[in-house]
Amino acid sequence: MAEKDIILKEYQRDSRHFCDFVNGALAQGRPLLKRGQLVPVPTELVLVKDTEEDDENAVVKTVQRFRDITGKAEADKNAGCIIVAIQNQTTVDYGMPLRVMLEDALEYDVQRRTKKNRKLHKGEKLCLVITLVFYYGTTPWRAPSDLAEMISVPREFRQLREYIQSYPIVVVTPENVDTACFRGGWQEILEILRRQNDEKEMGRYLEKNRAIYEKLPEDTNRVIFALTDHLDYYRELKEKGEKITMCKAFTDHYKSGVEEGKKQGMKRGRRQGIKQGKRQGMDMGIRAMIETCRELKIPRNETKKRVMDKCRITEEMAERYMAKYW
Repeated sequence: MAEKDIILKEYQRDSRHFCDFVNGALAQGRPLLKRGQLVPVPTELVLVKDTEEDDENAVVKTVQRFRDITGKAEADKNAGCIIVAIQNQTTVDYGMPLRVMLEDALEYDVQRRTKKNRKLHKGEKLCLVITLVFYYGTTPWRAPSDLAEMISVPREFRQLREYIQSYPIVVVTPENVDTACFRGGWQEILEILRRQNDEKEMGRYLEKNRAIYEKLPEDTNRVIFALTDHLDYYRELKEKGEKITMCKAFTDHYKSGVEEGKKQGMKRGRRQGIKQGKRQGMDMGIRAMIETCRELKIPRNETKKRVMDKCRITEEMAERYMAKYW
């Protein structure tokens, strides 16, 4: 697992950040989930095939999956709960609805197995399970967001299309949410991720919001540096004891990029100048050779052959010079 993924998960494990993210994604920022309601839930999901207790020869089959972060919010007065999971993604997964459906089903099965005789009885209900897919990759998410989008029915059986079941998933990306709905550092994280491919827009945004980003808590700063692939610079600043802010990182990296660009430009300019000088010198030399041969009344074909031999050029190039200077 990449270090930036670990840092993000550590951030999400904080109940404040977990609730702020879920509330921003599902409740337009309203405090639907509260920190005091949250109970951690194991992220490992295992489906074990039920067998008869007296069946000694039974083969136990299991299905195992792992979530990134899972939390259970208990309702007031023991009125039940909801389970919310977050799955972090840096790559586009075109089978995400199927994956989420399977993991949600395993989560429901965990609940079922806690019931008497591992069965649901009349009137018993299961707690709602919701999975949020947090995608922070650099390319747009253009994968299906509903299981129904993944299913194809042949034309011959088109009358059965009405039986396609919808299973929508919630995909959270920096681009498809209203960042103003997010609290506790998430708004600042999402705004940076939204601009990570646009250097000019990033510069304008940071300059406008410098006061905010210079006062961010360290854990939020660390996540921003991690998700924008600046962890090495983060450590460098920390070792030097310097103030760690995204504004400084952007300014320093932008300046270093400009200086590097100037150096590369100067190198390219020198190379191009040398190349152009050689080309001009060669042109002048060939012209002098052709004019001298002509004055000495050396035949045209012989002159062309001498140009080819002396200058090591093709017959086609030599002919162009002959047409120009003979």
